[in-house]
Amino acid sequence: MPMKHTKRGFKIWTLACPKSHYLVNFQIYEGKNNNDKFASLSLGEKTVMHLCEPFLEKAYCVYFDNFFSSFRLLSKLYDKNTFACGTFRTNRKNYPKELLADEKVLKTGQSDCAMSDDFSLAKRKDRGKKSVVVISSMHNPNVKETVLRTNKVGDRESVSCPASIYDYNKFMGAVDGFDQLMASYPIEWKSRRWWIKLFYYFLNAAVTNSYIYKTAQKKNNVHAKPMSHLNFRSMLAN
Repeated sequence: MPMKHTKRGFKIWTLACPKSHYLVNFQIYEGKNNNDKFASLSLGEKTVMHLCEPFLEKAYCVYFDNFFSSFRLLSKLYDKNTFACGTFRTNRKNYPKELLADEKVLKTGQSDCAMSDDFSLAKRKDRGKKSVVVISSMHNPNVKETVLRTNKVGDRESVSCPASIYDYNKFMGAVDGFDQLMASYPIEWKSRRWWIKLFYYFLNAAVTNSYIYKTAQKKNNVHAKPMSHLNFRSMLAN
């Protein structure tokens, strides 16, 4: 993948908790599988369905980026009593460009929204040249949240933002947070055997999850001192 920092390697899809960054599910990408029960879906759609399968019918809220988002995916999750929110590519099928303001019309800080049945689309232009579009099955597009932005003079001011975009920015970083924790103290070992890379990845993932679980216990105990990541790994090594 030439656009990624690590261009070559194994692809592992992951699902993580946005509050703690705890890794709750994963799937190693093995290429196209015609026997898959979600074979009729696109790669992004069936990846989300596989990862969320143990958590369906429990009214969970799932966040993902525009690689996975589609009306069909949100509809399938909604039928399973699971809500979803994610950024949306404007060149995707069924994007209602006639219902949302044109890119040239929106000015910085302005937003527009549309809703159909149980799904809503929010479009907002922030600092960048292009607007951000978020699709959701759990947000009212008319509900706004307040965020702080730096104006041209350098002062912080409050501006309104659609609730779906606000929540997406708030809860989206779960997998990145887990990856950052895991990359803090890497344990990989170079080898010509392909499975060694996967073995050390999951060993490191297990250690990281243990640390997250340990710190969660410390937070629940007001009298306990929080343990640093380094101290936890040192203790584990000893």
